[in-house]
Parts: sequence; C-alpha cells; structure tokens
Amino acid sequence: MTEETIWSLFDRLRTVIAEKLISPDVLESPRGLMFYYDGIDSDGDSCSSDVAQLVVPLNDEIAEILSSDEYFIAQKTEYHNVWYVYPDREIPLTWNGWQGNIIITLKTNNRQNYMLCVSLVCYGAHNVAAHGQVLTHGSFTEIAQTINSDRFPSKASTIFNTCLEVVVSKIEEYERHDRETRLFANTDITDYDPVMAFVDSLKDKNVLKSKGHGIELFTYDRVVSLIDKSSKHVNVLVDRNGKAQFCRLDDFSATLLDMIRREKRDWSLDVYDLSVGHFNSNGQAFVTWVISPYYYCPMDEDGFGEEEEFEVAITCHINTDGHLIDTPVWKPYTGPRR
Repeated sequence: MTEETIWSLFDRLRTVIAEKLISPDVLESPRGLMFYYDGIDSDGDSCSSDVAQLVVPLNDEIAEILSSDEYFIAQKTEYHNVWYVYPDREIPLTWNGWQGNIIITLKTNNRQNYMLCVSLVCYGAHNVAAHGQVLTHGSFTEIAQTINSDRFPSKASTIFNTCLEVVVSKIEEYERHDRETRLFANTDITDYDPVMAFVDSLKDKNVLKSKGHGIELFTYDRVVSLIDKSSKHVNVLVDRNGKAQFCRLDDFSATLLDMIRREKRDWSLDVYDLSVGHFNSNGQAFVTWVISPYYYCPMDEDGFGEEEEFEVAITCHINTDGHLIDTPVWKPYTGPRR
C-alpha cells in the first residue's frame, strides 16, 4: 500500500473509530474476555483489561479496490466491543499467502488513562507476525480530540508504516525458516553430501560444532549426528523422530528402565537435549540427555515434585563412530524446572 492509500484509509475509518471506540458504551465489557492480540505488549494481563477493538482485514487485493468514496460498515463479532470493519461489500480473504489485519485498539486500566493503538497483525505460513505502536495516550477527552483532529490520519499512517517494517522482517524470517524446513525434510540425513549441502545453505547458522578427533556434531531440529569430514561419513545419533540410534532398550538396566517408565510408561529411546562432550585421547565422549521435554519430575499427591531419584537424566559414553561403549546410567538432573 502506498502512503496516500494508508492515509485515505485511516481518514475514511475516522467515523467508524469515533462511533465504535469513542462512545459512552464502549468500555462496559466484563473483565476476563479474550480479545484479538493487537501487537502491543502490556505490563498487565491484557485479557483482564477493558478494551475495544476494530479489526480491518487488509491485503494487496483490498488495497487495490479501496476508493476515496468507500463507505465502511462495522460488523459485530461474538466478542463485546470487537468489530470487523469492511467496505460496503464483502472482502474476500486470501489464505494462500499472508493475510493482514489492521487492528485499532482502545485500552484503559482504570477508566482514567487510555491508550489508542495501531497494530498490523499478519497470519500465514502457520505463524503470526504482529507489531503495534501507541498512537496517543491520555484522558478520554484527549483521545477523542486526537481522533477528531486533522493530524490523526497522518499519525496513524506513520505508525502503520513502522508496524509494516517490523512485520515484514518477521514474515521474511518465518518464510526463510519454512524453506529450511522443507529443504531439510528432503535431505538424506545419513548421506554426507546432502547433509553438507544443507549445512552450506544455512550460512550464518552454527549447526556444526567441533568435538575433536576430526569429528563435528551436527544438530538441526531433533536430529543429532557425528560427521567425519575426512572419511565423509555421517553417524546419526538421534533420528528425525527424536529416537536414539546409538543405543537399544536392551542396553539399559532393568532398574533404570523402571525409573524411566515411572515418568513415561511407553518410553522408547526418546531423546531430548542430547549433549555430547569432546572426544578424549581414547576417542570417547561423554553423552547426557533427558527423557522428557518438560524438565520436571512427576508430581506426587501433594502437588510437589517427588524424590530426586525419579528425575530421569541419562549418561553414557560413545566412540567416534557413534556407538555406545558402556551401560547407560541414571544421573540426578539439576537443570531448569518447568
């Protein structure tokens, strides 16, 4: 959208904003209602703040059809004090790309101080990119004066452009990650050349770490491998499903398996946060991992964690070929708790 289009859009929305946001009845919603995320960080709980919102669906097609004499209508949503604002005809939403919404929000914390916010929220590629700026803040009267002033559209336009710059960078980041994910999905993680081609495509991401003896550790998503550049060989330690490939259930003592299955009854070599140390002079590396992604032990009947021995972290040693060389043992887990 051009600067002129954005300016005219906010200028034409002025009547709807004044009617729906600046009215005696607008801030009567009971606390606790969920409203649309508007890209504005709040010190308090945004879900328990009185708020009114206008959500304006926006994309390139819509920007092209907006005209200077467009008449906007506000369609009430299921939420009190939230309206979708449309031109005088139905807006087709395109979900093939990124769908953008301008969200104009009026917030208050104590019915004395108010914030008028402009945000851009975009949905696409299974992600949400949002950024918002405070247009003005003060008393209810000061908010009304800002909306009714000639400065409001140009202020809103400038703030929208700031939001757009931030959101575009996030969208590009999400799209880049999606491209990486698709490329990795088609990479043979057991073949040296495809793995190294994927590593080269990441450029600035550090997915290889030297572990000594000419071995580098490759980590991406849940996959962990040992890469020997001299022999061009890849030894997968953890596969795409997060399963250990360097050990079997038969390698575990019955006591350790019993402890593990107190936490996860159907545990089957699931690995989280695998840590591989440097290989020593004997070509052995210390390995440790936990069997749960939550980093906490089960709760007992009083709601607190059980005894330390039920917090299952596992340690063992592997060689440069990625093979287990001793019996896995339990290690008291001292990392972060959920």
